[in-house]
Amino acid sequence: MNRVFHRLGLNLAFGGAAVIALSTMTPRLLAGSVASSTQAVSAAEQVRLDRGVRVRRVLLETLEQAYRDGGDWPDHLATPPEDRLDLIYARPPGIAGSASADILAQATVVVHERPEQHAEGMWVGYADGHLEFVIGPSELKACEEQISIVVAASAKYGNPFGPVSTYQRDAKAEALWNSKVNSRLMLKVLDPEGGPVAGALVGVWGQFGDLFPLKDHVVFLRDKPAAVSDANGEVTLAPDYRNDRGLAPLYVLDERRGLAALEEVSLSEFGSARKREVHLGPACRISGEVTSLGFGDAGREFTHVEGYVFKPGLHAIRAIFSESNRQRFEYVVPPGDYVLMIHRTHCYLIHRIVRITPGQRELNLHLDAPPYATMTLFGQAAPDLRGIKGWKNGGPVALADLRGKVVLLDFWGYWCGPCVGSMPALMKLHDEFKGKGLVIVAVHDDSVDSIADMDRKLEPARKEFWGGRGLPFLIALDGGGRTRNTRTALTTRGATTAAYGITGFPTTLLIDRDGKLVRDIDVRRPDARGEIEKLLDERHR
Repeated sequence: MNRVFHRLGLNLAFGGAAVIALSTMTPRLLAGSVASSTQAVSAAEQVRLDRGVRVRRVLLETLEQAYRDGGDWPDHLATPPEDRLDLIYARPPGIAGSASADILAQATVVVHERPEQHAEGMWVGYADGHLEFVIGPSELKACEEQISIVVAASAKYGNPFGPVSTYQRDAKAEALWNSKVNSRLMLKVLDPEGGPVAGALVGVWGQFGDLFPLKDHVVFLRDKPAAVSDANGEVTLAPDYRNDRGLAPLYVLDERRGLAALEEVSLSEFGSARKREVHLGPACRISGEVTSLGFGDAGREFTHVEGYVFKPGLHAIRAIFSESNRQRFEYVVPPGDYVLMIHRTHCYLIHRIVRITPGQRELNLHLDAPPYATMTLFGQAAPDLRGIKGWKNGGPVALADLRGKVVLLDFWGYWCGPCVGSMPALMKLHDEFKGKGLVIVAVHDDSVDSIADMDRKLEPARKEFWGGRGLPFLIALDGGGRTRNTRTALTTRGATTAAYGITGFPTTLLIDRDGKLVRDIDVRRPDARGEIEKLLDERHR
């Protein structure tokens, strides 16, 4: 989301009890030197972090064994080395090779430490490769119960984590909305006892984290503040919902009393004479931290965390957002089941299913995201291009053929707006440095049949965004179909794209003259040119 964020803390009051601001919160487990070399940790904390690294190593080895060649999970963990014996392994049935493997993997516990050996907390590993640190058997049970929620939501919606057919464009509702330009939606906000709630914030978005001031915890649209219920609990909303699915989220928050509601609104409700009642429930503050054990191995440190919450299967109603530069997330929700979709910079996306029971006021989590496979390749020989089914502007070429050159490898797709938008920057770099040792190879994912098919789909972009110019550098069209990324349960379109662990587009990587993968780079940033010049100036060893 391209938004303007404010760097202020969060201080909510639930039922008159102040909740400590983010800046003073003590994390359950310090994000220690394994994840951040600049942060000192105690000996006990370092032991915990080292345990987490060990559990991840076992988890990823098991994951690789399970998904290799379309196989299944092993019946048990291999016993050597001996330190695996204190882990409990649960063989996940029916995941590997199934159509819903990616979905089930995100909520399925594979391995965890023994509670009796770690009273202060234990690491839990999931089938998608992420970890969680939990305290006690009850929290472990909550981890294991996620799968039942996912299975139920999958049966109803197909995919509980993403867009589903239930939310196709509702042309009838949109036409009705367009015919009522001056229509309104009338609401009456009520507390759990049925009494009117004055001063409740009513809008589309709930946004939390240290980048949002208190006054912006609820907004109607990006540039409009929330509406406020009057003394009778009533509020009238203007028809500013722009949603081609005929649905929009409705988020209501009474921070003073710690009450909230998350509901869906149909466009057809605008202009109705009926006054819709919104019943608030006791709000629960979900908070936590996101670390990345092993990031030190990649020589990188990132702290930006963002994500949003929605009800399983209701991805279109993802209305509660969090963004933080402190490795933390914050959400305030009424009782119910929710999907937490959380992303830490340069890490794989984490889905965490939570069940908030009535009266529950706090839920604190510690999640650990595995870094992109791409990050683990830095400093090593760049994987060669594989499965390429088409070339444009030259080729075929192998990376070995480009030794002595600096290579900028750009992973993209015609369907990706930021990818198309960054092409003029790539053209500029090509024009300036093509005679100085830079070679750009743009690897298009395997979402088109041929180069000709790709060109047809890119023609509008060429005319509208590229000044009528075609792409002047090497283009490699990836092949191989859906391919699993190494050491993950995730698949991506194309063999080369998977070999580099690419899950986000565009991703642009620099390869030095020796053929080593150096780092990722954003070609739209002003410092990109300097990074390229630095590599070009280095002499070939």
